[in-house]
Amino acid sequence: MASAAASTATLCPGTSSRVSMVEVQAGNAKQVLDLRATPTAKKFRAAYDKATQDPEIQAILPMFQNWLPVAIKEATDLLAAPPPGISRGELLSQDEIVALKLYPAFAPTLNRRLMAPQLGLDPFLPLIKFLLLATHKLPQYSGMVYQAVPFDYGAQFKASPRVWWSFTSATDNLAALDKDMFEKHTGPRTYLCIQACAAFDVSPYLCSNSATQARELLFPPGSKFTVASVVTTAPGVHRVNLIQEPYQPIPLFADESETLKLTLKLAQNNAFAAQADAGRMLDRVAEQQTELARLKAPKTVRTDNETLKKTKAETEKALMALEEKHSKCAAAHTVQQDLRAQHEEMKKSAAAEMKALQDEIARFKNMIAAPRASKTGQVDAPAAAPA
Repeated sequence: MASAAASTATLCPGTSSRVSMVEVQAGNAKQVLDLRATPTAKKFRAAYDKATQDPEIQAILPMFQNWLPVAIKEATDLLAAPPPGISRGELLSQDEIVALKLYPAFAPTLNRRLMAPQLGLDPFLPLIKFLLLATHKLPQYSGMVYQAVPFDYGAQFKASPRVWWSFTSATDNLAALDKDMFEKHTGPRTYLCIQACAAFDVSPYLCSNSATQARELLFPPGSKFTVASVVTTAPGVHRVNLIQEPYQPIPLFADESETLKLTLKLAQNNAFAAQADAGRMLDRVAEQQTELARLKAPKTVRTDNETLKKTKAETEKALMALEEKHSKCAAAHTVQQDLRAQHEEMKKSAAAEMKALQDEIARFKNMIAAPRASKTGQVDAPAAAPA
């Protein structure tokens, strides 16, 4: 089959919106290709096929099976006709383009599991691998970028620095983002204004917004930010100003079995983050308990019942949050221990296989050496003296 870069793909007559069969033409030759059976499809499907006991993965599996052929078809078209401004030598691989195409649809589930690895990352390892590979090749963008979420997250950005262990999208067009946010959400919301130094531009590989000319930018896991300020612009509406610190890429691995190390690294870092958050929460609880004791002290301060009730409610809420943080930390520690045990088992298994192979080689060498020794003895024996 001709390479994707030199071929064009068109839908076969009668195909539905669920793209699966395409007609690939290279020169005068035509071939009907089942996108579900391509090597790229097998790489992404292999991990999902093993997740038979994961209800969340089974729920999104039909959507994945429909999106994967579409992503492969669009990747094939991009390889045949590169986006403007990108030469063939600068193009990502088909696997990497497919990962970028799939990411928007599966970002909520993927990012939730990156933040809590104990939920299981195995089904997403191919997607994580090729997204990271893509970020090692994509151009880095420096400048102001923006993100908005329909929640009041202002209080969560008091601590600095912040490390994001998920893939995070942003745009360089604040006007378009603001318009979209106001049209869809009128309640609490938080705007993130980020001075980026290493945001990766994925716009050429995704559907661009021709009306706004907005760039689509991606921050990979491990991106670190310093909180410059948090400004309340209206009740429940905050603007958080962040400064990105220099990005340290996550090391790439030679094969997918080595992504176990990536999972372990994410689990460890999330455990450390959970411990730090728990420590800050403990400090806050201690302050609130001190304030509560001060309010309860007789003849020193007049007890205000409303303030006392409010402080007690906040303390109980903080304690519940602390217990949740401790639970996440313990779960991450358990995952870390399990992954280390799996790693040790893999090392023992590899050592046993190597020993068996060495024994087999030695046995064959002995079998070859024995006939040679016998034959040499027959030729070199002295002739018997005549009678």
